[in-house]
Amino acid sequence: LARDRYLSCAACHNDGGHDGRVWDLRAQGEGLRNTISLRGRAGGQGRLHWSNNFDEVQDFEGQIRTLAGGTGLMTDAQFNTGTRNQPLGDAKAGVSADLDALAAYVTSLNTFAPSPFRPSATTLSSEASTGQALFASLGCASCHSGTAFTRSAVDNPADIGTLKPTSGLRLNGTLAGIDVPTLRDVWATAPYLHDGSATTLEAAITAHAGLLASTTDVDNLAAYLREAGSDESTAPLPASSGAGLLGSYFAGVDLAGNPLVQRIEAVNFDWGNGRPAVGVMADTFSVRWTGTVTIASSGNHRFRTISDDGVRLWINGTQRINNWTDHGPTTDTSTSIKLNAGQRVSITLEFYERGGGAVMQLQWLRPGTSTYVAVPAASLNSQ
Repeated sequence: LARDRYLSCAACHNDGGHDGRVWDLRAQGEGLRNTISLRGRAGGQGRLHWSNNFDEVQDFEGQIRTLAGGTGLMTDAQFNTGTRNQPLGDAKAGVSADLDALAAYVTSLNTFAPSPFRPSATTLSSEASTGQALFASLGCASCHSGTAFTRSAVDNPADIGTLKPTSGLRLNGTLAGIDVPTLRDVWATAPYLHDGSATTLEAAITAHAGLLASTTDVDNLAAYLREAGSDESTAPLPASSGAGLLGSYFAGVDLAGNPLVQRIEAVNFDWGNGRPAVGVMADTFSVRWTGTVTIASSGNHRFRTISDDGVRLWINGTQRINNWTDHGPTTDTSTSIKLNAGQRVSITLEFYERGGGAVMQLQWLRPGTSTYVAVPAASLNSQ
């Protein structure tokens, strides 16, 4: 496994765990990489490594030969057949009994440990309970989803704002994003992030560019993550209804593909040149907000948007605003709409940001008033 027997798999992954170290893999076409625990992952949750550069455990044959200087677990002829010597090339599984046995062991590591910070298997601390609600409302499950607390299985890396020059490359090419890690064992796997640059969970959370959370929120989120362990059934999702519309954020300006982030929110944003959400770039993104608005008093209403760039608004299925163009901060106003108290009126609001500053605000003029104000979260529901 290594030249002069100086290294083994267990040197970094003793008992399938991790060594708490950051390795400089720039000579292998990567960058600074924090060792990942193998426990609970059953051989991977999608592609392997922070850069998704392996698609099977048997790809470690190449790392045995290069990083460790070993002779490998298959013959040179087998390794150099077709594209097998490339990490994402021809499959290595089924070629070497020893390599397959190694992969079988890693795949057997399918259990996460319970967290010692949790009061009991069925109980969270009060801080963690608050953090659990924040996890849902902030849309953390957009990335850390399902029973695995990760979307890694769909091979969907994310750029949360932690990439830096020392992050290096991916297979000697561009590193556009980082694999989304599971959160089930974060109580035991410090340091955090792909380069180990966050020594605490709180630091790892605040490193997410675009996070809309106070210091207290971050503390409560960290408490929840420390207590999740193996006992949480699944990542908590945003409520189907509640204070705000359901905002779905997409890469690109065409509202296409799978949402990068989904969260419940009112629409009253001036992002400037910053990111609108964790995992969403500052430029070239689009958002669709859907749900209902509850009408408090009968009479004529007008809706107004302030946008930079494109905006479209539908109220009760009728398009009321359509300015789907690149523009600076611009105000668009609907015609008068007669609505009755107690109505829950459907609303769809679409927006895209091309570049530069980004603004999206939804306002209304209610009966008997003379000033436009932001439509409050209390009047909005996500369904």
